[in-house]
Amino acid sequence: GVKLMQEVITMARNQRVSAGIKTKTPLSSITIIHKDPSILASIKELSDRLCIELNVKSISFDQNEEAYVSLYAKPNLPVLGKRYGKALPTVKAAIEQLSDSELRQYEEKQTLTVNDLTFSIEDLLLFREIQPGVEAVSNKHITIALDTVLTEALIEEGQAREIVSQIQKTRKSLDL
Repeated sequence: GVKLMQEVITMARNQRVSAGIKTKTPLSSITIIHKDPSILASIKELSDRLCIELNVKSISFDQNEEAYVSLYAKPNLPVLGKRYGKALPTVKAAIEQLSDSELRQYEEKQTLTVNDLTFSIEDLLLFREIQPGVEAVSNKHITIALDTVLTEALIEEGQAREIVSQIQKTRKSLDL
């Protein structure tokens, strides 16, 4: 849970930087997306810490990964090259044609047979790609959607935090 929480924090901070929003400015919400409820539950246990760390008002969890990302695969060339040799270009083309649902089945069962080709878990490299029109970030483990829409209240709260921070820095420098 802690390792995934660290990944979520890193991804959210990167999304803030991309959106040009300082950490002191609060955001209304983050959605953490993963198909496995036990993984979401392990992160949910740390949600109070996440709210503080990311400066978000609320955290929601979603198992409907398909709404945010689609899967695609590339061949693990060192493994498949040895196995298929000169037939590798044909195999590679077949892998690139695999559908999102076939790849989700492969990810779950760790094996997939297509056109007399059987792939085990070390044969394919799976990647997640954000769906068009979706504001989210994904790595190979987890997907997050940080709500980067700033309301007037959020902007004002961020400015107030900035002022408090400046006052504290000034007091410290003056030894008050």
